Amino acid sequence: LDTGCRAKEFLAWNVEDVNATTGTVQLRHTKNRKARMVYLGFRSRKELLKLYLEQGSEPGQPVWRNQSTGERLQYYGLAIMLRKLGQRTGILPCNPHRFRRTHAIASLRNGMDVYTLAAIMGHSDISVLRKYLPIVEADLRRSAGQFGVVDNI
Repeated sequence: LDTGCRAKEFLAWNVEDVNATTGTVQLRHTKNRKARMVYLGFRSRKELLKLYLEQGSEPGQPVWRNQSTGERLQYYGLAIMLRKLGQRTGILPCNPHRFRRTHAIASLRNGMDVYTLAAIMGHSDISVLRKYLPIVEADLRRSAGQFGVVDNI
């Protein structure tokens, strides 16, 4: 949820791409073939360090591994894990793209500007964000109250 990266970008993380101390992740294999940085929050960094302690953190190794084989986790394996998580939590549908969309919506609601969000998500144009960001009535009401012209004169 922290990074907003695409599932294939997420699954391509190698140990050397991630700085668990600073929370930066270098995405080398992106949809548009342009490397970019994404960022992990404190809680995600803490969990990643636990994972490194459990499975090791040798350069060249994938961060996300199949528990049975130790090989890089594939998209289908991630999708199955998330579907099971969704069933346990009652959050349906729960799939890799839902995490990306949720990141986009939560980032905007937390005050991130659309230009920064587009850059983090790897979009060259902010218009692409429209498909991720349905405006709900509560968002409209909050913005109208916060940015009311007469109230702010």
